[in-house]
Amino acid sequence: MKILKPHPMKKVVLGSLALGLSVLTYGQVDIGAKAGLNYNIWTLKDADPSNGIGFHLGAYGRIPFSDMLAFQPELLFTTRGVKESIDETVSYTNAFMQMVMERTEGDATVKVSYIEVPLLLDIMASEGFHVHVGPVLALRMGYNSSLDYTETQTVAGTTTTSTFSGESSDDTGIAGFDFAAAAGLNYEMESGFNLGLRYLRGFTSIAENSADPLIYNGIQFSLGFTFIKN
Repeated sequence: MKILKPHPMKKVVLGSLALGLSVLTYGQVDIGAKAGLNYNIWTLKDADPSNGIGFHLGAYGRIPFSDMLAFQPELLFTTRGVKESIDETVSYTNAFMQMVMERTEGDATVKVSYIEVPLLLDIMASEGFHVHVGPVLALRMGYNSSLDYTETQTVAGTTTTSTFSGESSDDTGIAGFDFAAAAGLNYEMESGFNLGLRYLRGFTSIAENSADPLIYNGIQFSLGFTFIKN
């Protein structure tokens, strides 16, 4: 019988997840919940970036090292979807020497969901203000793509129109893991309510075995509440 070994990155993500959960049992930890919006940016080397809006929600812990320094692991469910508009016009002469004009209009949408494990250093910059920096490990949970467009063809003054709509959850060639670095600011009030702004810079391609890497970058805006403070 062949024994399948876990993917190395998967072991890292699961290990980090276990670390994050164990933090919740540590006596000196602050515990809170957060949710917010993602501004997703996917970049290709030789193409304009695609962007879209997603969301994130989850929990965080904070273990103090000193009055100025703490370790903040988080466990988040997050969506990194993008939407690309299609608007292309092509003109050519067919075999009957007739001018043909084809126009395609529509939208292509990709939705990818992840379990994110940020492992952050929390630096108290001033009263209430925190700087967060550290790595982010992500395990892909779901994938869906859709394509909807209308094609209009005009030949010798006669116009015909056709429409197409399709959806797929085939994730062949889509990486199961992502690694990024995060940096951001957070302001927490005495009541425990907090506001955060964070930038994520991806280092791995979501497209496996592709010569042109597809890299994720994102901006997260979040609202949170620390409901256990020690």
